[in-house]
Amino acid sequence: MKRRHILAVLASVLLGFAALLPLGLIGSLNAQTSAPVITIKTLNFFPPDYEAAQVVYNELKAVGLNVQLLEEGPAELYPEVQTNHNFTIYLNAYSAAPFPSLMFEAFQSWNNYPNGYDITGFQNSTLDQLTNQTLEAANHTQFVQGLYKMEDIVAQQLPMIGLYNDINTQLVSKAFEGYVVMPGGEFTQLNPWSAMYLHPANNQSGGVFTLAYPADLEHLNPFAQTSVRGEFVTLLIYDPLFRYAPNLSIIPWLVTNYSITNGGKTYTLNLRDNVTFQNGEPLTAQDVAFTYEFILKYKAPLFYDFVDMINNITTPSNYTVVFHLSEPYAGLLSAMTTIPIVPESIWYNKNLSWPNPDPIGSGPFMFQSRVPGESIQLVANPHYWLKGVPKLSGFDIEVVNQESVRVLDIEKGVADAELYATPPNLAAAALNSYPNSVEVLKSPDLWMMYLYFNLREYPTNNLHFRQATAYAINKTAVIDAYGGGYPMPNVFVTQQWNPGLVNPNLPNYSYNPTLAHQLLVKYGFISAPTTNNNSTYLYVGIAVVVIIIGAAAATLLRRR
Repeated sequence: MKRRHILAVLASVLLGFAALLPLGLIGSLNAQTSAPVITIKTLNFFPPDYEAAQVVYNELKAVGLNVQLLEEGPAELYPEVQTNHNFTIYLNAYSAAPFPSLMFEAFQSWNNYPNGYDITGFQNSTLDQLTNQTLEAANHTQFVQGLYKMEDIVAQQLPMIGLYNDINTQLVSKAFEGYVVMPGGEFTQLNPWSAMYLHPANNQSGGVFTLAYPADLEHLNPFAQTSVRGEFVTLLIYDPLFRYAPNLSIIPWLVTNYSITNGGKTYTLNLRDNVTFQNGEPLTAQDVAFTYEFILKYKAPLFYDFVDMINNITTPSNYTVVFHLSEPYAGLLSAMTTIPIVPESIWYNKNLSWPNPDPIGSGPFMFQSRVPGESIQLVANPHYWLKGVPKLSGFDIEVVNQESVRVLDIEKGVADAELYATPPNLAAAALNSYPNSVEVLKSPDLWMMYLYFNLREYPTNNLHFRQATAYAINKTAVIDAYGGGYPMPNVFVTQQWNPGLVNPNLPNYSYNPTLAHQLLVKYGFISAPTTNNNSTYLYVGIAVVVIIIGAAAATLLRRR
């Protein structure tokens, strides 16, 4: 019995050891040498950003890359990425305009400077040439043909990866009516209409609407804003020359009529003569000219790249302003929809660093007060040139950093909506629990989720690495992480809801993690599985011997 016991133990140990050897061998086969650290940076308060970034992080790690994820606030992140270009991969939701402006600003070599739109550092002389030709197109057909060629170059070279076009799901309070639904959402730099036409459900005017913001503004200088958060407030206090209508057509705003002559190089605008700034001064052509000259002089980061073709501006009368361009620019009217007109009398001795603590514009709302980091209070402009609006008596902005708290505030009536889209799962849950007090508005969104590469450093300056990354990312998983299946996977850059402007023949980097891993190994970004051949033979030999001995011992036990 004693001998049988010893043999049983021996058999168990040997067979167990034999079973473990292949696992150790597999582990040694999969071991990789150190790879470059890939740092993904994204915003820490915006769910579409950080939830998508988490998925991308996991998928890049799964194909063998050494990845770290940094979620940062805007005060830290924007200077690092936009000014210092200190990033490897940057994941960001970009709020585009109906005009496909991203194609004409994000990849051009002349925009590759601190705070320029070309944060990737992409440089391609053919694309630069096509950009100028397309913007100077004589008709829409030529414009689309040029745009398709540009999209193809960018899709082939991959300075960025388009992840998805969002669908805006906005949780709002039923205590107010008059929400204006348009692409992009109810509260964007393109949509002042909700703020102007909202009113209490039980009254046609009055009431203070509270909008929850995920983060405060850095300042109130309209020329130095770098976010939609800032632009939205700016364009409630100030007026632009043109605005986008809810159907995305461009309509004159401070302008009564205009003409485009000289082969698209001269824009003559006639202004309304009944518009005053909130300090009582009339808004004139001199203020318009000063505003655009200020942008050109100081290269205002949000606007300069859209107006740098303006050679000079003349004002033949108090209410006529003429823009003289160095070359035609198809996107000028679109650019003018977000540029606020400021009073020269206040700004003549100011610059981009002025914080503008008490903004004075001509818009539907006037600045009342601000508690930095907490709130901004606006009140209705009683002398607004467009009669009958705004219907509200006030518009408050409250800073609420956490998404779940913003939703809870809307459910409780502390806030009436939030600036950005509400995550679909949270919006659906709130609607289910509070059907009598909240509703969910849906619209195509201007937000597009992108992954930007820094082409100034290794390995993201290598096309093979960027292609491998594209194959490694499951866009459906990115969408499911935040959008609940609502958004549309994005082919590349131009908004897919913008009919006729998306090249249908762009390369499609379908999810293929196996191919991604193979490319990373093939081009040396990660090490191929390696083992020492002699060691392998030794391990296999030992395993075979151990298995034979273990089997023999087990047989002996059965016979005895």
